[in-house]
Amino acid sequence: MSLNHVTLDDKYDLTKSRIFVTGYQALVRMALIQHERDKRAGLNTAGYVTGYRGSPLGGLDYQFQRAAHHLAPRNVLFQPAINEDLAATALWGSQQAELRGEGKYDGVFGIWYGKGPGVDRSGDAFRHANFAGTSKHGGVLALMGDDHTAESSTTAHQSEFNFVDVMIPVLNPAGVQEIIDYGLYGWAMSRFTGTWVGLKCIHETVESTAVVDGSLERLGILLPDPDEFTMPAGGLNIRLGDTVLGMEARLHDHKRDAMLAFVRVNKLNKVITSGGRNPKIGVITTGKSYLDVRQALDELGIDEVRANDWGLRIHKIACSWPISRQELQEFAQGLELIIVVEEKRDFLETMMRDILFRHPRAPRIVGKSHEDGSMLFSRFGELDVDSVTRGLAQRLGTVHGITSAGAWIDGPGPDVVGDFGCIADKPKPSDINNFTDTGKERPLDAVEGFLVDVGPGAGLVQGLPQERPSLPCFLDFLPLSEAFEPEQLHLEQELGKMRLKPTGPHSQTVRHSKSQDEIGGRHKIQVIKTLPIKQVAEKK
Repeated sequence: MSLNHVTLDDKYDLTKSRIFVTGYQALVRMALIQHERDKRAGLNTAGYVTGYRGSPLGGLDYQFQRAAHHLAPRNVLFQPAINEDLAATALWGSQQAELRGEGKYDGVFGIWYGKGPGVDRSGDAFRHANFAGTSKHGGVLALMGDDHTAESSTTAHQSEFNFVDVMIPVLNPAGVQEIIDYGLYGWAMSRFTGTWVGLKCIHETVESTAVVDGSLERLGILLPDPDEFTMPAGGLNIRLGDTVLGMEARLHDHKRDAMLAFVRVNKLNKVITSGGRNPKIGVITTGKSYLDVRQALDELGIDEVRANDWGLRIHKIACSWPISRQELQEFAQGLELIIVVEEKRDFLETMMRDILFRHPRAPRIVGKSHEDGSMLFSRFGELDVDSVTRGLAQRLGTVHGITSAGAWIDGPGPDVVGDFGCIADKPKPSDINNFTDTGKERPLDAVEGFLVDVGPGAGLVQGLPQERPSLPCFLDFLPLSEAFEPEQLHLEQELGKMRLKPTGPHSQTVRHSKSQDEIGGRHKIQVIKTLPIKQVAEKK
């Protein structure tokens, strides 16, 4: 078998289709592809990239600077700005380049980038620029860098609400491939609708790497026909001598409908499973949460075939605003319940409730909370795969009786819930690692004292009741005590040596009882769930 010849420059070589890139590099590649697509369409365009760096887009400027020798021959200029709102204002100006017939190019396609605080401070510039509109051969993408967990920010951010307020449509990619795809769709959408287009960027997408299809022919982007959208007199793009109220009326009366028509004709939002002959439950999700849903369903033993057997309809939203009333009504048709899975605040969920409120036989909608108001998916922090799996297991298994989801809740192995002694009555000098100089127990050594080597034929749990003395077990998860968070990395490394693993980074691992209670000199540790030893290899 012959091997492909691969170089580091492949990622920006447009003759190569299968490339390995990061999310940042995908954005650079996207600009190169746009210029080449324009060239093949007979257009002489240029690109302008400007903004202010900040996590999760902190490395974007570095990648554009490194790729300068690839960008310059294609008329793409990268120019970091003093701040985010000046960058937005400069891009507003770039859409006026050919208005008086004096421009050097047929149009300038632009990229604005900034993190959450930059979106906040740029609201006025966004509003004016989006009201004015974009060039028919230009277009602007606004990369909103949302740090959902405030890893390197003073506050956590969710920028969709800011963009809706100024009526900028929002595309939400799930991974690196969709960064390129949605970016190209976004420029075409921006040109057709005369609006800016937002592209949501988070750590899990732009800081990921993937092998993607970067071919020029990958996408066949369509524009709505006259019977799908009636273009008003004068069109939708930026123009000279426009009035403020004329801009506002055009945005509400025509541009929003143009956005919906573009999304519909290109089938950006997709039904993943139909729900079979008797659909009952719908799951609607967007962006990274879509991948979390797919992994969660896999954990629950629900593939696409079983989803249809159980009447489970799954809808993946690419454009999270605006959403078509007709599309949502078609999705909801025949359903008893819709589960909305999205990160942070209830963005999609609120729109769905508003759209379906007066719809006859509208299904129940749950998302951030159950019907009784108790929490289903968190409105703050990170919504990870574990949280999605637990939430879907509750609804699909406990409430709606899907057996594989219910089995996940019950656990594939015997449940052992209780307190068991795990450390000798009195510490010996050799047990010094079991205690810090303040006398607090270290969780790692509690686990080592609690579980023996989990190897073939082993797996005895010290301290178990005598009637179950030889239970083979795999420690699945325990919440990590706040007192031991600094020990997270060390703890995970040691668990790996014992062929154990936490179910997710940061949020779930092993802990001692936080109360540090002592009973008869013996310390407590709680086992939440165990799995049979035969499943350890499958998990690890």
